[in-house]
Amino acid sequence: MKMEDIEWQVERGKPYAYHVSCYYKPKDMTIMQVSDASISQAKNYCLKELSWRLKHWKEYIKSTMRDLD
Repeated sequence: MKMEDIEWQVERGKPYAYHVSCYYKPKDMTIMQVSDASISQAKNYCLKELSWRLKHWKEYIKSTMRDLD
């Protein structure tokens, strides 16, 4: 994962103090995280989630699929 492949958006003052979205361009995927402590903490949560999704990509995709009855 390269940092230039990520675009950040930060919002403040919603239910939590900091709302951060990271858009990962290669997979066309957005991850949103929140923090009451700091923007950097919310960004760290985004990076951890992104890292997990990329490492477990097949499992992640399967978890997003809806079973059709």
